[in-house]
Amino acid sequence: MSLPQGSPVAWLGNLCGAVAETWRVVRDLRIIALVLAGSSLALTALDQGADVMRTLVDGANVSLLRWTPQPAFWRWIALFGACALTGVNAWYWAHLLYKSSGAHQRRQPPWYVHMRRVMGVTPLLAAALAMPISVEWEMWDVALGVGLFLAGAAALLRFFVARSALADRIPKRAQWLTAETSVLRTQLAGGDLVFIVGSLLVSLVVFFVFLIPDLRLAAAWALGPAAVVFLGAAGVIPGTSLLIWATRERRVPVVGLGLALFVASSVWNDNHAIRPLGETAAVRERLRLEDAYAAWAKGLGPSEPMVLVAAAGGASRAAYWTGSVLRALDQESAGAFSRRTFAISGVSGGALGAIGYAGWLSGRPAADADWTLHGKFLTQFFGDDYLSPALSGLLFPDLLQRFLPFALLPSRAQYLEQAWEEGWARAMGACGPGCGRADLMRGDFLDIWRDLLAGAQPSRWTPLVFSNGTHVQTGKRIITAPVKIGPDAFEDAVDFFDAFGRPVRASTAVLNSARFPVVSPAGRITGVHGTVGHVVDGGYFENGGLETAYDVARAVRRFERRNARNGSSTEQRPIVIVEISNDDQRSPAAVARRVLPDDSLPASSPDAYWRSPLLGEMTAIVGGLYATRGARGDLTAKRLSDTDRSGLGRASYFSFPLAPLCMDEPRPADGTCARVRRVSMSWLISMGSKFGMDVRLNTDPARIDALVAGIAPEGASLPGRLSDKIKEHLRKAVAASASARQDLRRLVESVAPDASPLVSATRPAEDLSQALKDALRDAGATLRANGALVDIEDMAPQAAPAPRSPAPGSPAPASAPGRQSPRPALLNQTLAPLR
Repeated sequence: MSLPQGSPVAWLGNLCGAVAETWRVVRDLRIIALVLAGSSLALTALDQGADVMRTLVDGANVSLLRWTPQPAFWRWIALFGACALTGVNAWYWAHLLYKSSGAHQRRQPPWYVHMRRVMGVTPLLAAALAMPISVEWEMWDVALGVGLFLAGAAALLRFFVARSALADRIPKRAQWLTAETSVLRTQLAGGDLVFIVGSLLVSLVVFFVFLIPDLRLAAAWALGPAAVVFLGAAGVIPGTSLLIWATRERRVPVVGLGLALFVASSVWNDNHAIRPLGETAAVRERLRLEDAYAAWAKGLGPSEPMVLVAAAGGASRAAYWTGSVLRALDQESAGAFSRRTFAISGVSGGALGAIGYAGWLSGRPAADADWTLHGKFLTQFFGDDYLSPALSGLLFPDLLQRFLPFALLPSRAQYLEQAWEEGWARAMGACGPGCGRADLMRGDFLDIWRDLLAGAQPSRWTPLVFSNGTHVQTGKRIITAPVKIGPDAFEDAVDFFDAFGRPVRASTAVLNSARFPVVSPAGRITGVHGTVGHVVDGGYFENGGLETAYDVARAVRRFERRNARNGSSTEQRPIVIVEISNDDQRSPAAVARRVLPDDSLPASSPDAYWRSPLLGEMTAIVGGLYATRGARGDLTAKRLSDTDRSGLGRASYFSFPLAPLCMDEPRPADGTCARVRRVSMSWLISMGSKFGMDVRLNTDPARIDALVAGIAPEGASLPGRLSDKIKEHLRKAVAASASARQDLRRLVESVAPDASPLVSATRPAEDLSQALKDALRDAGATLRANGALVDIEDMAPQAAPAPRSPAPGSPAPASAPGRQSPRPALLNQTLAPLR
């Protein structure tokens, strides 16, 4: 029975046949398409990708102003080359797969040719699209980059149109490639074979570059994270395409078998064992928490407060914010803050910030108060690029390892640890002689407290650091610390050193808390009696580090009650708990629960939201587990901030949340902003993000003032702040000038152009509004900026200001890697009226 040609059933049959024929042609390209989509979306759809591009943009603008090649300049070249390489691989391997599919005698359909060309220019177009997406100020900042990448895409497309194949005849020198196989001789030209061999060799060379220990870090840092991602894509395309080609005739389901191999190999190929510092070395004897407390309290009166810090997780964002807050508190209190800080509980990036801060203090003499050096070290170490090494380990050796049935290649966790080790050494080298130990991160974690653990009274107290991880098999905290983790002080927590039984590097102690999903794997704990479990990110249990800080505070109160019973002391020491939270997407209700311990606050304030019904049951499980990490921290923060009910007696609570930076004039009605700047969470933060965090720290100095006054009232002189007269005139200028925000940006850049992510040669100081100039002159001729008295006349355009050291009270400068720049103290107050 035949169907009429125009019937719907016939039309549907023809459509299905056309779809089936199209799928037969393009099914071999599914891995290429997935690779292109994944690498492109990483730059255009993720906040982390936007910050990666923002880093390139900031660095390129600085390079253009200085007219000298900077590291970012070479990263732009690397990104362009990696995008072009990925595009050429996608374009030509699609040609080879069609040519070898049995259809080699037929011309490729026009739509297939056009699809290949689009695939070939997709990486360059994705990079060009990512640039304006990453911009939060002016499009001129990326105009040159967008233009160059679009021009590159056009040139590549022109090449694709001119040459449908790289070679149609066999060159004499390539005839040996097809001499043995008649099938290849029939299907492929000599240029095809040259391309196949060349693309595979390039992939192997890049793979081994990221495998060799002495070369992989330098290569990753030179290329940058964006180029590493596209090089990974370029390396996957030749190998998988060749595999599809080789198995096509036998109808082998490559993707299905690959997934099966991935799952089966996971039984034997766990290469993520935690690195010991010596296979047979023993862990140094550690103190009990009570003994460490006694050592800290020696020489301090019972009325002097004890500070406990909880630093939340969040990769480099958390590390930089933690370091900035700790440094500002220490600087404003003339060093009294670190002397009175007994311990710091950190998670993930907060643990990196805490260990970095403790390591810095342990290497400095007791009388040292050079917080300028600390600021330079802080900016370089915490603001360094640790994403490139992490991605190079993830996308190259560790990706191949997942399909091998035995552990052979290094874990990607080593790449991140070694990046911290080298980053610390580089920061110490830039800091200069006498800054501290360059090998601290690659040395024994417990060496930071060497004198304390040896029984000697340290010349400068170094706060204890508790690096909080999560034990996979029990779900409990597993804590890496210089004191013993026992039931006498810590509720239901595992002592890492008791489980592992060997010393570890300081970098490993950080990673024990910072094993975020995918980027860092679960670490296998191999103790003296075999594997005793795995450790993952501390944020799985609680992301704020507050539970451990609460444990320490309650233990101290038990020690005091015991001493009172023994007649040693009856006075209760004040406890100051400092929370450093870096989640700038936290809801106002969650922030309020931290700073307003009020019975009227509800337990939660859920807002209406839309959720996709796609796989709703699965996403609900994952979303609920993820949200728990923050909710548990909110609960503990609420308990601690309610000092009447915390059970700690004389206690006070301070929170330093990272708030979004308002990028517009606040709305008069409610003070909210139409556009805010947030900081993405990854192991890379752009210069603009660092600068934004510096601004946010200084626009709310009242928190620092209150905390310092409670810790060291005698040292709370708070230098470096603007006089009330100057502040008043600035407020008047802001109210009088219609373009006040632009004026303030220009003023900041005229004082310290290197410190601004908005670097541009088109904003000279003479563009300041006359109202703002008059207000500054009327304010009294001088103001404190960067540690020196600077007259407003010094900001004249004909005299570019020389770099100055940061003023006391100002956080670390934000600058391009390898060059330190001042961050004007003027930001302490001038941006406050605009929030």
